Amino acid sequence: MYSENRKDLIIIGGGINGLSAGLAYALNNDLKQKKVLVVEKGPISGGYVTSFARKGYFFDTCQMASNVSDVLDYFGISMDWKEFKSDFIRIFKADTQTYAMKTIELISGKEEFETQLIKQFPNESVLLRKYFDYSSAMFNELHGLKNAPNLADMFKMLFTCPKVIKNASKNFDENLSPNFQRST
Repeated sequence: MYSENRKDLIIIGGGINGLSAGLAYALNNDLKQKKVLVVEKGPISGGYVTSFARKGYFFDTCQMASNVSDVLDYFGISMDWKEFKSDFIRIFKADTQTYAMKTIELISGKEEFETQLIKQFPNESVLLRKYFDYSSAMFNELHGLKNAPNLADMFKMLFTCPKVIKNASKNFDENLSPNFQRST
């Protein structure tokens, strides 16, 4: 006996992989006969390949995507691809009033990124070097932590990660102002 609540496929996660799996299933099955349920914990689907809005700005939550050319070929989607010489992050700065947009490309890798910013903002080189040194120190504090710390590990963090603890609840401006004063 077939129940209306019965599902032939349940996909946990509505990210790019879950949605692709659902689409592939739909293309290969009669959905009037076979029922699919996609379960997503977030308020919108897309997972790491989605965007969100805050204070009039849109943020892309994905900094890198895996090679999806096989999936696109399967779905019959044709795209022009552009190969880049080095890895970078592309930021689109948009003015929501005028719709003007500026593209900012940032090189990945600590040394390369630091060099790029210093070349772009030579008057802030001392501040930038200080900020990168401090950020590297915070990263090094975090490097040895466990993904799922127990209570003892969390207590140990108070002593092994002082910079992280000090800045954990601060936004960028709050972090920057007391630690890195611009030279006047």
